Amino acid sequence: MRWLILILVLGFLVWRWQAAPSGDAAEGVGVAPVPADQVYPGALRFAPKTRAAAGSTEVVVVEMATLIDSDVGFDTLAKPGHYTVVEVYLDSCAICRRLESTYPAFFAARDDVVVRKVHMPEGGLQFSSTDDITRIKARIDSFAVCGTPHIEVYAPDGALLAADRCGDKDGLEFLREWIRDETGLGG
Repeated sequence: MRWLILILVLGFLVWRWQAAPSGDAAEGVGVAPVPADQVYPGALRFAPKTRAAAGSTEVVVVEMATLIDSDVGFDTLAKPGHYTVVEVYLDSCAICRRLESTYPAFFAARDDVVVRKVHMPEGGLQFSSTDDITRIKARIDSFAVCGTPHIEVYAPDGALLAADRCGDKDGLEFLREWIRDETGLGG
């Protein structure tokens, strides 16, 4: 029974990913569009460093099931006074591992950045009833995660700077360019 439910949920997610609108039509996907004046302006002259405490960079892992159960969004993971990168990942995601390998050099260049890694379990989420499936599907839809890595970047004031949406990877490209500009490494 669990396999059938998992296959149905994964089938829905694949369908959702393929059917997702792109560009301005993606507004209804669950992430508000970022105003044009806040979108990453090319080669990173990103923002001045904030006055974070020395050595204050950190990576915190959060389980996706915890976010679903606590009914909070990715924005609640933002650390005030720091740029916060929220990365939804799978352990088997090669792009996620390659991106993670650039974090030490990135942290050396920017001590005002923290990373919140949201772990998606390889075996999928566990359901105990059909009500669970409905509730969890609605919560997953609200996150607008259509693949890994899923990246969202928040400013020190908590404002969303860049985010992946179903059908595009604006958040990932934003982060890659930022890391490349700060360290010379590709993400």
